Amino acid sequence: MKTGDRMGRRQSVLQGFGALVSRQIKDWYKSTTLFALSLVQPVIWIVLYGLSFPKIPFPGVSTNYFSFLSVGMLGFVVLFASIFSGMAIVFDRQSGFLKKMLATSVSRNNIIMSYVMSTVLKALVQVAILIAVAILLGMQTSNITTVSLIVTFFAEALLAIGLSRFRATVLCGRLRPIDLKGRRT
Repeated sequence: MKTGDRMGRRQSVLQGFGALVSRQIKDWYKSTTLFALSLVQPVIWIVLYGLSFPKIPFPGVSTNYFSFLSVGMLGFVVLFASIFSGMAIVFDRQSGFLKKMLATSVSRNNIIMSYVMSTVLKALVQVAILIAVAILLGMQTSNITTVSLIVTFFAEALLAIGLSRFRATVLCGRLRPIDLKGRRT
């Protein structure tokens, strides 16, 4: 196999992967209700619970409760984004799109990883919005540095990858091929 053939195949794989990721992201922001809820829900939670308990002392918490809750919400955002990443696979399976994707030259691993990558991108957008709103609402930022923000985004991305990959693998593990007569193999 020539080097040019390998480069062309690698470029083709990346184009298929990129097309599937962009499809998932487009589906996310075209569904205005889902898009708005996924961006506003974490903000509602930190406003509702974070600002409603400002004077209550919590043992073992050296900062104010709002800062404590805001950091904890980052993990919840990624957790819920990862849980709902599996729903996209279910919807694509019900609509028949998953069957069409499996008939293309895109590998099954790239199909699963496209769902995972789109989930990571969605979760990181939500995390960025949540951090910005929390800082605007009074989160203590004395210990926040650029390095800590980069480490936080990296850790959130790894968490999203791990949880989404597990969820997608569990769902796709149940997707067994169907032979020509409609029986599961």
